[in-house]
Amino acid sequence: MRVAYYALHYGKEYLAWSIRSIQDAVDEIYIYYTPVPSYGFKSPYPCPDTREELQAEARRFSVKPVHWIEGRWVNEHQHRDAALSDIRKKRGPCQVLVVDADEIWPEGHAAKAIDHAANSNNAYAWMANFWNFWRSFDHMVLDAFAPIRVVDQRHRPGSTSRLPDDLKVLHFGYAQCENLMGYKWTCHGHQAELRPGWRERFVNWKPGDRDLHPVVNNLWDTTHPTLPEIRSEIDKVMADHPYYGIDVIRSIPGT
Repeated sequence: MRVAYYALHYGKEYLAWSIRSIQDAVDEIYIYYTPVPSYGFKSPYPCPDTREELQAEARRFSVKPVHWIEGRWVNEHQHRDAALSDIRKKRGPCQVLVVDADEIWPEGHAAKAIDHAANSNNAYAWMANFWNFWRSFDHMVLDAFAPIRVVDQRHRPGSTSRLPDDLKVLHFGYAQCENLMGYKWTCHGHQAELRPGWRERFVNWKPGDRDLHPVVNNLWDTTHPTLPEIRSEIDKVMADHPYYGIDVIRSIPGT
């Protein structure tokens, strides 16, 4: 069996499109939801995304079974481990696609990633390359970040490999509305490293501004116009998204 899981606290802006982008590659989708952050710090502010909004977005385009599981975990590692352990208990050893709500897989890439992991070798965990977008679909940044996005539970934990370079994930974690970004950084795991004035830098950003990364050990230094071949992938899967065509995302349209 092939399944996907989300470790979820917020993410209503992209969740429906994320599920739509991966559901053809899996048999079932599991959402492990926590009403309070399972990473970093507890925010003094309420999450701008309610449980009901997230549940509605999870159902918006879904044609595969979506299982909603609620809990509270002491940290993100425990949150993710609990998801993998629970899936194994429910379904036996699976190929598991690990997805965050702000991640969209280009057309066909999720299925190819799972196939590659299943057929290549005995690696348990597979890292994926990301295309990262900044303030809109039109600007992207370079980042060496390559998190684990496929887990093959048939194999013993410990071995790690990397998916082929041509399989990418479209990452919209910094192409979110300013309200959500403000909340995100009250509870982020790197909050203590946040550069002074970074929120103002984010809000006032304009194309061409440099030195973007929010923490001291920055990986990004400038944005680049989204390349035509990447733009074509976005056009296939995101043309009906409310942010499509917006040069700089500030608020969710209609709010």
